[in-house]
Amino acid sequence: MSTRAPSHSAVASETGRRNRHTSLDGLRGLAALVVVAHHALLTQPSLAAPYYAPDVPTTGLTRWAVNTPVHLFWAGTEAVYLFFVLSGFVLGLAAQSATFTWRTYLPARLVRLYLPVAGAVALGALLMAVLPRGSQASAWLAARAVDYPALAVVQDLTLLGGVSKVISPLWSLQWEVVFSLFLAGFLSWGRSVHPAGQIGVALVASTWGFYLATPALSYLPLFLVGTALAQWWPDLASRLEEGARAHVRWGVILAFALTLIASYWLLLPSFSSDRLFWMTRPAVEIGVTLVLVAAATWAPLRWLLSAKPFRWAGLISFSLYLVHEPILIAAASLVPGSRWAIVGGVLVAVATAVGFFFLVEKPSHKIARLLGGRRVDGPTESRASVAASHD
Repeated sequence: MSTRAPSHSAVASETGRRNRHTSLDGLRGLAALVVVAHHALLTQPSLAAPYYAPDVPTTGLTRWAVNTPVHLFWAGTEAVYLFFVLSGFVLGLAAQSATFTWRTYLPARLVRLYLPVAGAVALGALLMAVLPRGSQASAWLAARAVDYPALAVVQDLTLLGGVSKVISPLWSLQWEVVFSLFLAGFLSWGRSVHPAGQIGVALVASTWGFYLATPALSYLPLFLVGTALAQWWPDLASRLEEGARAHVRWGVILAFALTLIASYWLLLPSFSSDRLFWMTRPAVEIGVTLVLVAAATWAPLRWLLSAKPFRWAGLISFSLYLVHEPILIAAASLVPGSRWAIVGGVLVAVATAVGFFFLVEKPSHKIARLLGGRRVDGPTESRASVAASHD
């Protein structure tokens, strides 16, 4: 057996892959925090109103928060689009690994999704049983369910037949599961179509889906954007190597991407919301894809997203995504109209997510690794390198 040390270039390449995966963990954590901020701010009447009556003009501070790039800090819908593209990308990369096997992939993947979902449903049902729920303070709060009937619980535990939306973040998990079931088909089709062509088809199909208000056609193509990007990545990454003026180029690309992500809200004061929504979907999807590429490629952004706070947020991101909403609604119902109660609710949600990660999500990872034939006491892979969803 050869004992020759790996070459410097091989070590550098592996280090780059680890850093890239770590930055994607941080990106996922940042997106989860945006979703939490989204729901926290929707408890405020003036900020919820544009979501329920988008053609009513906003004024003053509300317009500043809603119709300017500030909206990026609480653009929860757009953050979920990023989750979808990121899931496709990460699973697409994982499928290219020498250790990936289709025999163990699906059982492990479903365990990583369904066990935390079951825990979130149980926690949500408990909170609704013991804490008051029901507030008219904002249109968003008024639209929240006040009880959790048995049929709704079954819907949320199975996911595939649609979700109850009692715990609204679970809606995205339905499409994560469907995508998981069809990953092989996505990748198989991709072998005969250039990745750029796949992305083009996905953007057209998704836009058509939003126009028709057909959820499957709207959301599943976003995963295809991710898998296509993963198939393209070996060639694309080498072309994106940093060189002269890289910082200027990537700074411009990132600013452009963020503008695309916010395009619906930036244009809303001047256009009717019905057409504007579906017409801006491809712009938003291109924007979140460019952000993903920048996070995996541009060294300063990789460094930032690999910092400990973002890595920590990435670690608990799936748990935080699953548990935060019932806690925020309970806080708003306990002390109606109090902004400090919402701040406290956010802190409680983060603390709960930490506990949920160790008690529910981390054990699901161990079970998944056992199903996948990996040791549970060995080194832990980067979360982004084996991620199942926004976890």
